[in-house]
Amino acid sequence: MRKASYLSILVRNKCSTSASNIRTAQSTEIFRSSFFSAKSANVTVSASDLDDLVKTEYVRPSLLIPVFQIAGTTLGIATKFLPNSLSKAVELTVNSAAIEQLNDCVRDAQAENNDEVVKETFKFHRDIISNSDLTDNNDHKVNEAAVTVVKQIFNASKCL
Repeated sequence: MRKASYLSILVRNKCSTSASNIRTAQSTEIFRSSFFSAKSANVTVSASDLDDLVKTEYVRPSLLIPVFQIAGTTLGIATKFLPNSLSKAVELTVNSAAIEQLNDCVRDAQAENNDEVVKETFKFHRDIISNSDLTDNNDHKVNEAAVTVVKQIFNASKCL
């Protein structure tokens, strides 16, 4: 395993597309994990392979991870007290934003010809959300404006 100083990692990966996408995917899944844990939903979100990717690719984790944990937890707790239909709409919004964000990461990784492990990790997380019962259905419509806002929040972790 190669060794690198923290400073060289920061300089090399300051805001490259690959590093940005890894940070964003990790932050997205940490947010979702905190959200569903606080909501006491029967959903398990694991970011451990993204944590491993951060280490193997020598990417500095986002400085905003604690903020994403707090925001996800806060939204999850608040959602517990909403009516069921509104609670479901918030879940769908969070998942739709995560799917779109991970799709963007996959597209960027393909355009940049990233390592297959990076692309497959993004695809794995996207596909798990897409195949869950927590995606858009006919009973609940996702507000595209809300999805865009959540996605922009996820994008904040790209360089921070």
